[in-house]
Amino acid sequence: MDKLVDQASKLHPWTWVRGWGGGLLSGTRLGALIDEFLPVPTFEALRIPVVVLATDVDTGGPVVMREGDLRDAVRASCSFPGVFPPMVVNGRRLYDGGISEVIPVRLAREMAGESGIVLAVDCNSGTRWPAADSFVAVALRAGLTLLRGRTRSELAGADFVIAPAMGASGWMRPAKIPEFCRAGEEAMAQALPELRRLMAA
Repeated sequence: MDKLVDQASKLHPWTWVRGWGGGLLSGTRLGALIDEFLPVPTFEALRIPVVVLATDVDTGGPVVMREGDLRDAVRASCSFPGVFPPMVVNGRRLYDGGISEVIPVRLAREMAGESGIVLAVDCNSGTRWPAADSFVAVALRAGLTLLRGRTRSELAGADFVIAPAMGASGWMRPAKIPEFCRAGEEAMAQALPELRRLMAA
């Protein structure tokens, strides 16, 4: 994780968005990072079950990926409309799963069952976005505003919610990534006593 955070933070902002093709911006460098830091290529080879959520560009419906190519699934889940082009998987054009379900509490509940515990992480509530002064920034701001409005109802289905104090963000500013990582670690450390109590109940 330390190596991933360090490498990601040193990227030039626009190296994230070159080379996939088929959209306003694209992301070969992001794809290369996914390949490097996901040494297990398939869902079936994972020790811990994982579900990746994407959104079908053409239908607007959620697409749940549980088998096959794990890296392609993660790439699809990174494809934010207006910034990255859709990822084509099994003939379907896919975008970020947050478009259809911002925080996939429903899927986590299906995996955990009624007796399990669903822990949700809300990275939006503690984030301050900068002024939108470009076409890409306006598109991002509009999309994030819509997603933030839907988050509350989805979080209601979780047993425990962690909301890191992300602070001021920025458009295409990888240098902020270490701060975001520390905010997540601090939030988790603060939540551990209550989470342990919940798990022991």
